[in-house]
Amino acid sequence: MIRRLLSTGSRLGFGLALVATLALAPISVPAQESSLPPDVRFDILRLELEAAARAGRHKEVLVIADKIRKTGLDAPTNMSFLEARAFHALGAGVMARRALVSYLKTNGRSAKNYDEAIKLFVEIKRVQREKDENAKARAALVQETELVRTAMRRAREHHEAWKKLAIVFGGPGDDSALALAHGVDGNLVVAGALHARKEDKGKTVNTTLPWITAFDAKGPRAWHRPLGSAEDAGSLRSIVAIPGRGFLLGGAQKGFQFAAVSDPLGNLIYNEDGDPWVIGFAPATGNDAGGIARLLPSGDIIAVGAADIGADRETGKALARLPIMVRLSPTGKVRAKAVLGDTKVPTWHRLHDAIVIDGADLIVAGEARRNGEHEAGAYLMRIDAEGKNVWTRSLAPSGTGTLAVNTVASLPGGGVLAAGHDGRSLMVLAISGAGEVLWRKIVPTTTSGTTSYPRLCDSDAKKIGVEITDQDFKALRAFACGAQETMESAADSIAMAGDHFIIVGHDGKTGSAGGRITLTAIDTDGTIAWQSTQGAGTDTRAHAAIATADGGIVIAGTTEGWGRDVALFKVDAKGDLVRFAALAPRQ
Repeated sequence: MIRRLLSTGSRLGFGLALVATLALAPISVPAQESSLPPDVRFDILRLELEAAARAGRHKEVLVIADKIRKTGLDAPTNMSFLEARAFHALGAGVMARRALVSYLKTNGRSAKNYDEAIKLFVEIKRVQREKDENAKARAALVQETELVRTAMRRAREHHEAWKKLAIVFGGPGDDSALALAHGVDGNLVVAGALHARKEDKGKTVNTTLPWITAFDAKGPRAWHRPLGSAEDAGSLRSIVAIPGRGFLLGGAQKGFQFAAVSDPLGNLIYNEDGDPWVIGFAPATGNDAGGIARLLPSGDIIAVGAADIGADRETGKALARLPIMVRLSPTGKVRAKAVLGDTKVPTWHRLHDAIVIDGADLIVAGEARRNGEHEAGAYLMRIDAEGKNVWTRSLAPSGTGTLAVNTVASLPGGGVLAAGHDGRSLMVLAISGAGEVLWRKIVPTTTSGTTSYPRLCDSDAKKIGVEITDQDFKALRAFACGAQETMESAADSIAMAGDHFIIVGHDGKTGSAGGRITLTAIDTDGTIAWQSTQGAGTDTRAHAAIATADGGIVIAGTTEGWGRDVALFKVDAKGDLVRFAALAPRQ
């Protein structure tokens, strides 16, 4: 039959294929083999097993080994070893190990293939361990991708909600909101620095102006007042409502730190001499300047700042920069002046905040460093209305970096809650009215530290084999893995919401502009009640916060989501974003 097919030209291809098939596959003639004695059939299978093993036909090895067992005769001593090699080659690690254990238990060290078997045993263990690790890595990667996917979805939803509920405004340049106050008729009044532009001899000059803007109880802007013209660069750092009169303003303009008084609509009023009620009390010194004005219950005003003291004979540079204060009457007459701090020690102070305590004294807070030193420590001073120092507390960083107190608030019983940063971490402390530090804590925020996604952020993550598109994978990595950079956290303002103090601060990547606003609700002992984050855009920062009648707080700051603009939004007593409503003062 075969010869006839090969001699037929029209079927030459079919015949060659058949010959090839017969050459590759063992010829099975069950009827003929069944007539052979069992031991002969056993020997044939044994030889076929060895041939299949030498040829690397692993599946065939397993089929033949099964047939040998069914003969009922003693299997070749190395059959379990050959099966183990076949199972291993086919990726069946558990079966390979089982067969190899059987071979070694039966034959021991006298086994013909002992050395090979030992090496194979070690290799099987290595491969199985690698499979187990890969399986765990794959499961971890799947879990991480789902966590990040959920976080991305929530971030998008939050981003959209924030854009809808926040009020954002400003010009083409840099604008900021630095202080908040409640005005008449439930208005919320915002003060800060607004971009201004002027043409000077054919050149465009960009600068910033002090400004005040009021919003009514539901959010729409009621009025807007820039102070001065484009030539009068400056900003407002504080605003306090004066009952029945208007607002007390503090800031810097035309190179001076000043205190000023406006009417309820933000227009500067005039004193008894017919001049604008603006008192410049010290030269401005850049970011180190204070320009913070506070109202005493008596109606007098205390303005604080920082000023250069003394001068080096050779270089003419200032020997120190110290906090200063001036007390003014309601009409702007100077009642007292004082330099705060040790004039004999060359220190450089930055003044960040000040509050009235016990109705007459002032708590002044900031950071200071000795001349020539890079890192600074925090300070808190209590002074009376005449500028006399009641006490001063200096605080050193807990590790490397700078310690600063950025914001202070009154505690029940006459104490002070202070917050800022210690190195790269948000720091909060409580101090008694007598200056005793009651407690001091590093507060982890919701996004501070290193967020760990070891599988997703590994450079070889995609090789683990999770079923995900390259585009989706890149998006997940871009969202998650940047968070592995070290974050810097700090506090910017303190307000009350419900029964808790709300520490309003920010988190940002070290050396980058990225950042989110953080909210941390704490009790008087520093226990954290809840935390949340707010903001949208590449960089969102908070600078001021104020309580509202319904237990929420309004927060003002800046955002780069629509350019460097002013951002104004509200959260409820649990830190959730809400629409503007009930902006009246906290009762």
